[in-house]
Amino acid sequence: MNKRNTFLSVLVMGVVPALALTSSALTALYFALCVIVLSVVSRLILVPLTKKSENATRMILIIIVNVTLVSALSMLLNAFMHSIYNSFGIYFSLLALCGLLLITISDEKDKSLKESLSSGLKISLLYGCSLVLTGVVREVFASRSFFSLELSFIKESPLPLLAKAPGAFFVYAVILALLSALCIKEDK
Repeated sequence: MNKRNTFLSVLVMGVVPALALTSSALTALYFALCVIVLSVVSRLILVPLTKKSENATRMILIIIVNVTLVSALSMLLNAFMHSIYNSFGIYFSLLALCGLLLITISDEKDKSLKESLSSGLKISLLYGCSLVLTGVVREVFASRSFFSLELSFIKESPLPLLAKAPGAFFVYAVILALLSALCIKEDK
């Protein structure tokens, strides 16, 4: 799978968190940071563990490590950053799905720890940036605010549809198309 398809696969499969958690740029940023932390920590654990394991064992290890890390992150957020934990709501479990996608989307078996961390960081940063950008666009044009700061120069919400799920889908689709165009341009 080439680089463009890897990035786009993660973005397309990660559409549910984008729809659910991007009504606020701040919530999208927190979720993006959680995805990045999960990606880096899980690769630090999984690359040495799965180097010589068979595919079936490898998949079981990936699932166990990701679910364990998401549970630990959930407990830490609940204990120390309760407002962030509450802003995710029931969608926090989607973080496990994001982690599974970020790890399994490319074959990490032949990569060194450094290569795996580098590719994981790139993919999770791209996904996180798409989430934050979706959140910023939705918040500015639907709620007239920017990272929860009121934008007084916008008198009326220009696009209230963006506050709803169809608006999130539209914004995310436009961002996905732009990133796809950038990846195609970069491939040439």
